[in-house]
Amino acid sequence: MPTQKSRFLAESIHKILGETGPIWDLLEVYAAVPSKEKLAKIYKYLLREYDYLPNEVIGERYSLNELCAVSATEKYIRNPTERNKIERDKFYKIIAFPVPC
Repeated sequence: MPTQKSRFLAESIHKILGETGPIWDLLEVYAAVPSKEKLAKIYKYLLREYDYLPNEVIGERYSLNELCAVSATEKYIRNPTERNKIERDKFYKIIAFPVPC
């Protein structure tokens, strides 16, 4: 059973993808995901409730650089190393998303 925060984050992702919201909104939701365990709960919830994973929809609706920014963010959430942070920040700069401190 997902926590209330996991459910809220999953519903936020679903809402942004359902309305074809800007990639910036999606990246702000990902910024609120504190750990790979929470990310896994969010994905399990989306798969169980809506039968899709976010990257499937992102790949169809957004540019390659935007998809790479989301993927780099996911990678950094799963393994927060300096190398992954540099890669994430590189894609943020490409799509003009503010780089977190």
